[in-house]
Amino acid sequence: MNSMIASVCLFGIFIIGLLFNRKNYSLALRLFASRKLMRLGYKLEDVKFSFDRMVYTVSLPTNQPDIMRANKENFAIVEEFGSWIYPQLNGIRVVLNPGQGNAQLIAYLPIEQFRLPLLDQLLLDGKIKAEVYRRICACILILPSTKDEMIGEVYKQIHNKRFS
Repeated sequence: MNSMIASVCLFGIFIIGLLFNRKNYSLALRLFASRKLMRLGYKLEDVKFSFDRMVYTVSLPTNQPDIMRANKENFAIVEEFGSWIYPQLNGIRVVLNPGQGNAQLIAYLPIEQFRLPLLDQLLLDGKIKAEVYRRICACILILPSTKDEMIGEVYKQIHNKRFS
């Protein structure tokens, strides 16, 4: 009897681990966002965004040699989650030299500052709620294409010579 209870507990812990890990979180977000947007007559590809509210931790444009010499491939995205048990995306960090020990934070975009005009309008019209808005934002932020665009934007801003 005790071994059966222990087996059920271990199985329960295993199921909880499967349901709440970060990989399944991104899959669940993508399914949720796709389904919700489809009901509203849109696709994930229809949602446009910009990174104008990104917070940079270096001055722009920068003259720091380590940053200026870095290739686009030296930048990486780090997802910031609020909890280990039930992951919830809080923001995205852009770091330099992620695999070389001392990664330097270059930019940060909190999820609350990631605005999507289409979702803003749907929220204003009462077609979606704030929690749905947040979940769709999280889904779009963790898409590989969005991450690539974010790295491209940071790289472009760092090398922009408008003030030199």
